[in-house]
Amino acid sequence: MQHASGRGLRQVGNTGWSSDTFHQPRDYRLINQLPFDAHVMQGSMMAASGYRGGASAASSFDSALYYGGGYGSGYGGFNGGGVFGHCAGVEALATSSSGQLFTASRDSTIRRWELGGGRPACAARFEGHVDWVNGLARVGDDVIVSCSSDRTVKIWRAGGAGECVHTFADVHSDYVTCVAAAEQAGLVASAGLRSEVVLYDLQAMRATPLRPPTGGGASGGDGGGAPRENGPSAAAAAAGSYFGAGGPGGAQQPYPHPQHHQQQHHQQQQQQQQQQQKGPKGSIYALAMNPAGTLLATGTTESFIRVYDPRTHAKAMKLKGHTDNVRALLMNDAGTLLLSASSDDTVRLWDMRQQRCIQTLALHTDSVWCLAASPDFGTVFSGGRDRRVFRTHLARRETQLLAQAEGPVRAMALSGDEARLWVSSCPTSVSARVCAYDVPAWPSQQPAGGGLHVQRSASLSRSFLGGSPALRLRQSSDLSGLAEEDSGADRGPAVTIPGAPALVAYRVLPDKRHVLTQDSGGAVARWDVLSGAIVESYGRADIVERERALWRPVSVPSWFTTDVKLGQLAVHLEAPGCFAAEAYAPTSRDSIQ
Repeated sequence: MQHASGRGLRQVGNTGWSSDTFHQPRDYRLINQLPFDAHVMQGSMMAASGYRGGASAASSFDSALYYGGGYGSGYGGFNGGGVFGHCAGVEALATSSSGQLFTASRDSTIRRWELGGGRPACAARFEGHVDWVNGLARVGDDVIVSCSSDRTVKIWRAGGAGECVHTFADVHSDYVTCVAAAEQAGLVASAGLRSEVVLYDLQAMRATPLRPPTGGGASGGDGGGAPRENGPSAAAAAAGSYFGAGGPGGAQQPYPHPQHHQQQHHQQQQQQQQQQQKGPKGSIYALAMNPAGTLLATGTTESFIRVYDPRTHAKAMKLKGHTDNVRALLMNDAGTLLLSASSDDTVRLWDMRQQRCIQTLALHTDSVWCLAASPDFGTVFSGGRDRRVFRTHLARRETQLLAQAEGPVRAMALSGDEARLWVSSCPTSVSARVCAYDVPAWPSQQPAGGGLHVQRSASLSRSFLGGSPALRLRQSSDLSGLAEEDSGADRGPAVTIPGAPALVAYRVLPDKRHVLTQDSGGAVARWDVLSGAIVESYGRADIVERERALWRPVSVPSWFTTDVKLGQLAVHLEAPGCFAAEAYAPTSRDSIQ
């Protein structure tokens, strides 16, 4: 969610609703951004929501309350261990060696799913972002890192109940689109619009810009402010082996010498001037880094792949070959091979030592958005806008149409045992679906003489082409023949996590306390914005007719604004307008609890 003020958001607390009441919301969060003189209303709203935690100091004038879309245990609520997933599209997937699946969604949440039983069970929800969660990276089995369009990067305890260990705010001036991790080095990188790249040291909890922002932000960012470094926190120090206490010897320095700030600011200004002299760079939508943290690849809208050395911040190479946006990147553990997927419908394999493309896969008929690969880089999976998921054996040059999704494929993740491929797709703009497809073993077709084997099928041989984009084949008839010959797509998914209904419409009632909402399934409900609860559910109904039936001749000034941008009901507060209304219990339709 993009706020016009451009200010960051801060989470104050969570409310744990009981699952035995049908009319309780599945998700309720209070995000506090009121000024210091608004503590009276802040306290009353937290009391109304049931929040009993401590309040943090506010530093801005925006506030937002989020009420989840989905109505109680009827939709398989979290407390009941239900199987219903997100109420918006899933943008990123990650699996762990312990049999867990992490999903990051446009509804601003991350979920952890236990896959050991017969069906996936939601074990934890990670709440704290206030806009689309665009990227997810796993650092071992203990830490996950997420990035969001709210311009923050968050560090989470992967095995916990949803605890955020640290938040890096103000390090990006625009949407953060992707994140990558180097497990051995304890290093994380994030990138986004305006070509920004930031490195994070998980031991010191410090952010360092690799590339400052360039050009104008596509999302209306707040300009060219240089990213600031975030010091370590007490929560970070207690989070585990990846999180240290901060500076040398564990000593923290909350107030560095002013001369240090002047030198740092001068260096950042010089970097920005150098970048501006070179001209604006394209936005970055893909990142890849080897576990040792010695190479970082970035995929841009300029169709280039830039590779940096995170240790020296120097650009190591530029890979040219794609003719459109680079949307996904994968690097092998040794840092010698790089896979890239692009909106030019191709997947390319690069030799990092030779700095050139050594193989081009032209299997798809539309943009390729995501990639997955086996640890040895022997088998590659690709998916995108054409809804098809292919797997390719790079050494044998064999390919198979593994699945046909219901909608464009947004993300993929291979299970630890390589037996299943998890795929997220968005059949419509308000639906989310995560499926697992069984990955059968490759048939034994290795030629006796060794070396590369090219299948005699015309459709397959034409799909593996040289480096020239002009030679690429785009004949859907050949790919259709491949699907009929060697495809397991007709078997369908082995496991499915369906999405929950998303809120798609709302009406604010005249009392300025109740809001009518309608979800993607047509169900209408009435919410109390003070308590964050559904007070009445009407089932499938016409929201306009229900609004007319509930109209009362009262006049209350507007003190909040609402939207359902994330599939949830968001109530935005801004001082001093949020204090402009008052209501009296005797004249209120429902008494204030």
